Amino acid sequence: MSERRTAYLLLFAMAVCFGGTWPAGKLAVEDVTPFTVAAARFTLATLLLAFWASRRGGLVRPGRRDLPLVLALGATAVAGYNALFLYGLELAPASDGAIIVPGLAPVFSMLIAWPVLGERIGGRARVAVLRMRRCPRVEYDGSGVPSAPRA
Repeated sequence: MSERRTAYLLLFAMAVCFGGTWPAGKLAVEDVTPFTVAAARFTLATLLLAFWASRRGGLVRPGRRDLPLVLALGATAVAGYNALFLYGLELAPASDGAIIVPGLAPVFSMLIAWPVLGERIGGRARVAVLRMRRCPRVEYDGSGVPSAPRA
């Protein structure tokens, strides 16, 4: 198989895995607490990653200077995101999260990079953020059932 074909197949597999996270997470939190689901998920991921890394030459350990950043990213980008993701699935349909998260992640990344990293936001990016305010919103009455969308 060509390298290009392999890349496309792996990209497709990644999209299937990412997309499958939402309905699988919704089913999981119906029977088990979100924290337990997250712990099981990352235990399995750690084992698979360690196996994969050992086959490719071993794990790379962060330097002492990088440790605070690695721990902060682990607490926010991994643990924090997953706690909010799984608790959110208890309250809303999986389809909402599957649409909202990939759509808002770049917007929030840009809005954080602007003041924190001092990145310049170009005209097209500003227009995109302003247009996000015009996107339809779905409101919930607490039962997880959406009411009529409003613009």
